[in-house]
Amino acid sequence: RDAFYFVRDWDGYTGWISKASVTVVDKEQAHQWYNKADLIGIANYGLIYSSPDTSSEIVSDLVPGMRLAALRRQGEWIHVSLPDGRKGWVAAHLVRERDTQKQISPTPERIQQTAAQFLGIPYLWGGTSSKGFDCSGFVQTVFRLLNVALPRNASQMAQLGETVATGKQLRDLQIGDLLFFGKSPTRIHHVALFVGNQIIYHARGYVRKNSLDPHSPLYDAELMSEFQFAKRIPRETPVDW
Repeated sequence: RDAFYFVRDWDGYTGWISKASVTVVDKEQAHQWYNKADLIGIANYGLIYSSPDTSSEIVSDLVPGMRLAALRRQGEWIHVSLPDGRKGWVAAHLVRERDTQKQISPTPERIQQTAAQFLGIPYLWGGTSSKGFDCSGFVQTVFRLLNVALPRNASQMAQLGETVATGKQLRDLQIGDLLFFGKSPTRIHHVALFVGNQIIYHARGYVRKNSLDPHSPLYDAELMSEFQFAKRIPRETPVDW
């Protein structure tokens, strides 16, 4: 419609995007691209250059989960192709091979480490990358990088898994459990990720950590006044890399 396309994202979410922001291909071309896109971006920030030299012209930026196709390697650089056909060079340490990515599992240590890499990134409503996160975009991205596909919204995530009997001061939680907040159990508007030691990570103003301990200086009484329940989510839905 006019200068926009109505699109569906990988997680089923729909919305409008500027025509200038996408490249239109047929299904066969899309299939070919996904077959050859064998690199996954893993760094919060990175750049793709026109030459294997950081002083050369910038072709694109790089965010976690970005798909690239490797063409050839030259030392610590990889010549890559982007989905729209542009080509450039990326530092090898900023990407991971798809086959290696598929082997990563959401262990407690990896959940904590992956979530921690986004601390301090600003809040952005609708954000799902290191350019800016909303609360569910942050949680979804953490688990996506650990090969677990989650729905887009906090209210949708709240429908998954089993409710955790949290115990006194929520001490029965396990790393990777999700805490849900809202005006009522049916009006969820915020989600946080439990990372152990009574600490949660979540996007509120920016990706931050708070404590579940009322005696901690990191305790947020206003936030906890809207706590509704915690869920232990299933991890059997793999990301289709």
